[in-house]
Amino acid sequence: MRRPVVKDRVQRYLLQKLATGEWTPGRVLPSLRKISYELRVSHQPVYLVWQEAVTQGLLTRNAREEATVTDKGPDLARAMLAELARRNDLKRLAILQPHNFSVPPNPQIAPLQYQLVQAVSAAAAACGYESRIIPIQETDQLHQAAAVVHAYDAAFLVELSPQYLPVLTHLAESGLPTLMYQRKIPGVNIPSLTTDDYGAAKRLVELFVNNGHRNIAFITTLHADTIMDERNLARFGWLEALESTGILPDCVMPVLFTRGDSEHLFDKLLALRPRITGLVVTAPQTLVTLAQLPHFAGLRVPEDLSVAAISTVGHVSFPAVFPPVTCFDVDWPRAGQCAMEMIDKMISGQTPPKNIRVPLQLRLTESIGPAPSHATA
Repeated sequence: MRRPVVKDRVQRYLLQKLATGEWTPGRVLPSLRKISYELRVSHQPVYLVWQEAVTQGLLTRNAREEATVTDKGPDLARAMLAELARRNDLKRLAILQPHNFSVPPNPQIAPLQYQLVQAVSAAAAACGYESRIIPIQETDQLHQAAAVVHAYDAAFLVELSPQYLPVLTHLAESGLPTLMYQRKIPGVNIPSLTTDDYGAAKRLVELFVNNGHRNIAFITTLHADTIMDERNLARFGWLEALESTGILPDCVMPVLFTRGDSEHLFDKLLALRPRITGLVVTAPQTLVTLAQLPHFAGLRVPEDLSVAAISTVGHVSFPAVFPPVTCFDVDWPRAGQCAMEMIDKMISGQTPPKNIRVPLQLRLTESIGPAPSHATA
């Protein structure tokens, strides 16, 4: 497939703005100078696209050379985008991830991200896209974003947090169809593909309570760069379920927020009295760390401590002291299909939902057992 040229990129930008309703009939458009600056292109391709748009009936121009959206402009733009999407050219999808991730993500360290990238890549291939994983550096972000907009037809974002705001803002303003996983960044108009971690956390509380547990804890992360992570909804579901089941007053540490190296916090959590009998983590690797701590020595799972994970445990290698760990698996093929369905809608000029949730599937194992009778020891 040929690389998208500058004029094609400017045309798609205009059509996206019209088709999605951001530029409505009667609106006077920003100046060519402003659009050129926003797209990081020269004045000439913008001028040529605007001239063609007048001929096509998308825009009108007055004596002062101001461009205005026609009444039929949005409908025409949607039809033109749909026609572009029907072309048989192989389209290109950029899968963007932080530079500190391996390519592809390491299945042992980041099992969820690994499976996500694999699923989206497979779904993209099935939809006629060529996909490529692109690590994004924290420096020179505008140049990297401009390169993606220039060379790709759409982008899928994996774990790009607010520290990558220049990239996120440029992608949103460029009109490039872009989808984000599990994040919502205020002020950045990019839709999200999310999983129902809120409901998963509530279901785990019910499982523990049904097994007689009343003193359970939830370990999650609290980083400045993950505040907007949709998975943080899990802690709200967890706390609401603790309250609704009436066990919140009995939990000595309902939620433990961690940041960075937190082994000492984990060990103190295990040393609390009365001793917790159930533990849920957002990151499965946390359980591997727990098994190495002094206060974990001698504990049996699930006889002394029941454990579970909100996310998939994937390819994580657990110590022998753990049976298979209860977790929630994502329907990865479906997640990939949902991602590409949203991207195809954006490419064809349709307005996608702001978020679409992929259901989680509980994988219940023997890592959750009855509450021990000696829990107060």
